[in-house]
Amino acid sequence: SNGWLMMVLYDKALPDKPSYKTLPLAMRLGEDAYEHIMFRNSWEEDGTLITYLSGDQYTHHQHLDKGHFLIYKNGALAVDGGGYGSPMYGDNWANYSTRTLAHNCVLVHDPVVEPWEGTSGTLIYPDGGQQIQVGKQNHKSWQQFMDEKDADGLNTADVMAFDHDPRFNRYNYVKSNLTKAYGSNVKWMDRQLLYLPGADYLVVKDRVVSNKPLNKYWLLHFEEIPQINNESPKTGITDYRGDSEVRSVRTDKMEIGGKTMNYSGALFIKSLLPEKRKITAIGGSGYEYYNRFANKNFPNSRPFNAVIEPGNWRMETGTVNPELATVFLHALEITDADKKEMVETQYIEADNKKMDGVHFLSLKDQNYVILFSKNKDDGNDSYHNVSFPVQYKIKSASPATHVLAELEPEKKVKVLVNNEILGTYTTTQAGIVSFDDEYSGDRTILIEEE
Repeated sequence: SNGWLMMVLYDKALPDKPSYKTLPLAMRLGEDAYEHIMFRNSWEEDGTLITYLSGDQYTHHQHLDKGHFLIYKNGALAVDGGGYGSPMYGDNWANYSTRTLAHNCVLVHDPVVEPWEGTSGTLIYPDGGQQIQVGKQNHKSWQQFMDEKDADGLNTADVMAFDHDPRFNRYNYVKSNLTKAYGSNVKWMDRQLLYLPGADYLVVKDRVVSNKPLNKYWLLHFEEIPQINNESPKTGITDYRGDSEVRSVRTDKMEIGGKTMNYSGALFIKSLLPEKRKITAIGGSGYEYYNRFANKNFPNSRPFNAVIEPGNWRMETGTVNPELATVFLHALEITDADKKEMVETQYIEADNKKMDGVHFLSLKDQNYVILFSKNKDDGNDSYHNVSFPVQYKIKSASPATHVLAELEPEKKVKVLVNNEILGTYTTTQAGIVSFDDEYSGDRTILIEEE
């Protein structure tokens, strides 16, 4: 019915290759509004796609999912739990599918909060997630929304920094302030994703400061049963030691639109912070949509169609004891299903303790060093920016790519490796500097303002 568009818009000078492959590999859609961010390492069918949400709350059909991310490579590796069910406003919709609990976010649990009755008569249980905003989205115009969103609590999350490296494709980066989404429980919360497209490594760092000591939980949802320390957890709730390695694999098949999808992706997850932590696997029959604070599963009245990938399992990295300030640091490797072990990852801290992060090691290939500001307290948007100099040590058998975030923006800096000048660089507007060190063995990296 729209064939006339093809005739009117046809241009024989345009390339006949698919136009979407000319788009950037990192995109920010709905800047200062919906904030839907995409990271890719290619436009090929076997490429990796990471999506991230961080914006305002316009309608009660939106989920309470600010800071939520998905990972797809040869199958959905990190999924969005639940789905639209029947009845629309039943237990699953109200207590799981739309709530933070069903998403790859952080929970801040206050045991004092009690369940309450929703407008449809459904009992609403606390999940430690973002505050429920149903009934506030009745604005008649965009201008009215802009004028009233702060007072109505709908200005829920702000992107503080977005950056990517179009020249060398070293990194994609986003940082969000999620504080307002969580309401009175949280004094400060931010989330950073730093993706290395060439290596398919992702680092996720979260800083959470609650208004009183509370337990916090970092969530990641899977469609299939994950492997933890090369073992399958039992149905229900299973706790593991804090240094456990999690592996999620997609190797099944699915019929979609007459095409058979053969899944063959894998995701490794390593928790590096907090130092005192526990890893919990939750899932299996009767626990797919489980709220541990309510001690109750919230299944849909009819099983969800498998094509929507509603999730059957999740992992939680949890604090051992209630605390005011918590930092979560997770290293993820996105790969193919035939890879059985995660690349070696180490926690790394700068000599002056200004920064910390992850070192991905390999005996033969390129190493990768990712660093962020180590400050975990609350403040304004520029509070975490790291001043120079910065110095840290690494040891590896091969050269390393270094990506440092949360530096002072647009500063000219000099990088020295073992007191030899590697080069001069300028931090980006988002406060990032990246470089390849071209060395091996023990080395000290010093970054100072020029």
